[in-house]
Amino acid sequence: MRVEVSPRQCSVVPGEASVFTVSVANSGTLISGHRIRVLGLDPRWTSLDQDRLSLFPDTAGVAVLTITLPRGVPAGRRTVAVEVSELTPPGETAVVEIELTVPAEPRLRLALDPVSVTGGRQAAVAVTVDNAGNAPLDVALDGRDDEGEVRFRFEPGDPVLGPGDQRIARVMLRARRPWFGSPKVRTYSVTAGPPGAPVMTTGSWIQKARLTRGALALTGLLAAATVFAVVVAVALSQVVSNSNADRNLALQVAQAAQSGNANAGTAGISGTVTQQSSGAPVGGVTVEIFRASDPTTPIVSTATGPSGAYHFSGLAAASYKLQFQGAGFSSLWYPDSLTPDGATPVAVGNGQALTGINIRLGGLPGVISGQVVGADPTGAVITLEVPGAGGAAAAEQAALNAAAVGPAPPSPAPAGTIPTTAAAAATSTSAVFRGGVANPAVLVSARVGEAGGTPAPPAGQGPSIVSSQTLSSSGDFTLADVPSPGTFDLVVVKTGYAPAVQEVDLSGGEQRSGVVITLHKGDGSIAGTVSSSSGPLGGATIAASDGTSTVTTVSETTPGSVGDFVLSSLPTPDTLSVVVTAPGYASQTLTLSLAAHQQLTGIAVTLVSGTGSISGVVSGSGSPLGGIKVTATNGQVSSSTMTLSQGQVGSYQLTGLVVPGDYTLTFAGTGFASQTRAVSLTAGSSDLSAVDADLVADTASVYGTISQSGGGAVHQVTVVLSSGATSYKVMSADSPTPGSYEIDGVAPGTYTVSFTRVGGQPVSSIVSLTAGQRLRYDPVLAPAASIYGRVALASDPTRAVPGAQVTLYLASQYPTVSVATVETDSTGQFTFSNVDAPQNFVVAVAFPVGTSSQESVVVQTAQGAAQPVCGSQATGSQTSTPAGSGGTTACNPQVDPLTVNVP
Repeated sequence: MRVEVSPRQCSVVPGEASVFTVSVANSGTLISGHRIRVLGLDPRWTSLDQDRLSLFPDTAGVAVLTITLPRGVPAGRRTVAVEVSELTPPGETAVVEIELTVPAEPRLRLALDPVSVTGGRQAAVAVTVDNAGNAPLDVALDGRDDEGEVRFRFEPGDPVLGPGDQRIARVMLRARRPWFGSPKVRTYSVTAGPPGAPVMTTGSWIQKARLTRGALALTGLLAAATVFAVVVAVALSQVVSNSNADRNLALQVAQAAQSGNANAGTAGISGTVTQQSSGAPVGGVTVEIFRASDPTTPIVSTATGPSGAYHFSGLAAASYKLQFQGAGFSSLWYPDSLTPDGATPVAVGNGQALTGINIRLGGLPGVISGQVVGADPTGAVITLEVPGAGGAAAAEQAALNAAAVGPAPPSPAPAGTIPTTAAAAATSTSAVFRGGVANPAVLVSARVGEAGGTPAPPAGQGPSIVSSQTLSSSGDFTLADVPSPGTFDLVVVKTGYAPAVQEVDLSGGEQRSGVVITLHKGDGSIAGTVSSSSGPLGGATIAASDGTSTVTTVSETTPGSVGDFVLSSLPTPDTLSVVVTAPGYASQTLTLSLAAHQQLTGIAVTLVSGTGSISGVVSGSGSPLGGIKVTATNGQVSSSTMTLSQGQVGSYQLTGLVVPGDYTLTFAGTGFASQTRAVSLTAGSSDLSAVDADLVADTASVYGTISQSGGGAVHQVTVVLSSGATSYKVMSADSPTPGSYEIDGVAPGTYTVSFTRVGGQPVSSIVSLTAGQRLRYDPVLAPAASIYGRVALASDPTRAVPGAQVTLYLASQYPTVSVATVETDSTGQFTFSNVDAPQNFVVAVAFPVGTSSQESVVVQTAQGAAQPVCGSQATGSQTSTPAGSGGTTACNPQVDPLTVNVP
């Protein structure tokens, strides 16, 4: 007995299945039985597709062992034994040890509570650090903000966590508090873990100003009211001192002035703006008033507050139209028109405060649905975001500055007129809102209230979240009540995977479906340094590819870190080809493998000067081949490229090779056997061309035509090519070439080829196939089983009955289900070809066609034999000797035919 286990050493990831093959060979002279057991592991962690084998002498059997360690198993090495016991004499027992290595899986979780905090000069936030990996971790907490103004203090400082441990630390945030204006949103990040692979989470600190915008606005309003009161008092004193005639004239002039200025009055309009889909209030929406007769130039504008409310005052008695505009919403005219022509005028009289002019924005809510595919989407979070609007922060600051300064003092009114201070104040207010606060670019933060999420970052500093969803294993998602029309980013994030972003442009009320986003594993990284003979080399290009995606970076040129590079968001576990190139240097190719979640550091790449090149064309069977990988290596550095699939198909060129140097060229491609060439680059021959290769397929083919002895192609023959572990199966063709067959894509090796047809003797042969071989094999089969006979008159057996109906039944299905039906020829003869054998049939004859059978007989067939049918017996089996055997049949249909009565 011989026992082999493969592999003998294996890296096992907890939660993932690892497969081993246990091969047992019977070296004895008797059939043997064997039992397989796994020692040293919990039985629940192992499974065998078969734990017992029965083997003939000099044969081998294979069992498949699957080991799945549960998540949480500590990192390290452990030895497992596979025991094979012989159940038959001599009862030997063999034990084979395999070594399992559980790699360290650092998995650190970091969370802030709360994520958003409001405070003055300082604030406190809890930091939860959870070691969900299988190895101890030294955790170093650190904090950073974009502006570098926040100071961080952690209590405790650097906890050490064992597997499964959790610690809650406290971080104190401290920064200089602004004196006045809007609250300042400070976005900061907290990192934990080793310096080479930290885990980061972000939070926001809303720091209140000492003097808020509301206080500043109230101060400006009080100043304006004081100026207004002084001007009115002076004007009234002038009016009282004039004569009655002058007073009447002044009143006429004042009335004329009021009729010409829509803002000089005592009327007001107010209302609220809410979201169409949810009814939630919408802040930051621009509201503009137009004269009903001129909806092109706004008279005055304002913006809704956090509660969605707006208010206009100081309006003259007139008819107006109102327009509402908000970022991410359709522009709407009161009450529900997309154009000013369809708007309903709002009329107000002197002293009238018209309320309830409410509106809902958003039109019909949109829906975005689709699926996240690729890697496992379970637990991934898909977020719908509105991209940040650049430049809006400057506009908002301009508005704040204008509000802080306050309205300009009114100019002295002409003699004999009433000063229009209220109109001047309204005009100033309009300029403030139109210049900043009501700018649509600033209104992305208004979307926060709709989604019920956290406050959006200041305009121009990032996106705002509309809605989000946690995905199940199917990856399906549906985001409803999306304000439309608008342009959004769909962002998919999952720990251990590269973020995926897709832009979606949604029209008003659109139900967008079929959105597909691919999620790739991307939790790995590779870091190192690129150098040349003279020292660290900056500006080198480093590209890592797994064949489907490529991540590229450039080595640092900053003093102190020249040559350093980091490739992030790499798929794991995976094997990557890393190519390092720089102008004037020979490129270098590294093959690096990343385990799950691995951050590989310390990679040192040294580039050497070189200007040599190798080029040529790769073909296969005389045709150029695209997509073939060509690699040149001198034992120290290597360079790779792919042959072109378009243009000059099959051509390749490798540049930047070290000169002088001896290189081995390797040509490899899917479906072809690898080929190598040895070439040398010298100072006098540094650019080699026409270094061509002609590849052969790495598989073989078997083809041919099947015929039978006596001539004639045979179709519907089952052809099986088998090596014991692998088999290929086809059927011979009916047309266009009857009897032809072909089996392609066969791995090189020794096979048994078998040909089987119904009622025929199987034919087998052993063939050996090599890479690229096309083997022609034309087998000749013996005739298949058949049944034949003759039908004659019952009154005169010498007279044949042509056109009689003969029906063939399986004996077990007689007389309900027939196998075949034929009619006798002019001599009364009939034949059933290619019938199943060995098998019992019933042959029944009727005349004329369609009538009840007049005679039936049971016939037993044999493989490759032509079985006669005679009528001397109503039941029983008829036997025969196969044709060509030299024997005689048991009956003669010419002498003893099946008989019928002819009407």
